Amino acid sequence: MLSNSQPNITRTISRLETMLDCKLFVRSSKGVTLTEQGEALYGYVKAAHKQVKLAEAMIESFHNPDSGSIVLGLSKGITSNSFLNIILPAIQDFHNDYPNTHMKVTNNTSPELVSDIWDGAVDIAVITSDINSKEKTKENILTTFRDIVIAGKTYAEQFKEPVSLEELAAYPLIGFGKNTEVYQLYDHFFAERGIDFNISIETDTPEQTLAFVSGNMGIGCIPPLYFGLRHALDEGEVFQVELREMLPERRVSLVINENRGNSMAAILEDYILRHRDKNREKHD
Repeated sequence: MLSNSQPNITRTISRLETMLDCKLFVRSSKGVTLTEQGEALYGYVKAAHKQVKLAEAMIESFHNPDSGSIVLGLSKGITSNSFLNIILPAIQDFHNDYPNTHMKVTNNTSPELVSDIWDGAVDIAVITSDINSKEKTKENILTTFRDIVIAGKTYAEQFKEPVSLEELAAYPLIGFGKNTEVYQLYDHFFAERGIDFNISIETDTPEQTLAFVSGNMGIGCIPPLYFGLRHALDEGEVFQVELREMLPERRVSLVINENRGNSMAAILEDYILRHRDKNREKHD
């Protein structure tokens, strides 16, 4: 992978360990793993390597401003309609005007994308829910919504009448895992009301949540604009659970690090915001 021989790499690692006066690797019959010191060093080296690659890309963009590159991050919680109505048309217009710009699209959780924006691994990202914006990270809200609680056919008898959040929490819940911003939002929301919040089945996407709920494995929360939700409701695969209290407001936001200086990312940001404003005018 490194286009080098194993003995050369071994000598290089040995010199590095001698220079740092610590053990970086643990060698066993099963392979090689990092020591605690190795893990710590790797974290810094990884960040430094990102900066070097970004610097190379920036210098390349000076030679041809229209042929730069953009890394676009999309939160795993982004719904199909959010993407189709706001983001995709903007990207299409951008691509028509700047066809030589290379674009890479990556998916991750909202907290990881915010961290990647800060580190420079991602230039611009569309995330869901609430974030703790770091200094110099700009956020523009694209749209807001509240999730809909849904259940499968076998739960019809239990939810004939509106239920409280406390009653809802007694059922097996299906949704995003503990490392996501959505989980943190709901965990805080329920904790403020003195209610334990536990996910029985962790999913990565609204599609997965809907599939498990349709299979009568628990109760789930789905964004109202999710493309497949209306079909599932119309076909009777799931039904909406009425609540006595209102769920927290969530948002879809565009985030960018203003200090990174990626001019193409700033241009794409402008395209997305213009499409957002057009959509708002239509609704008004």
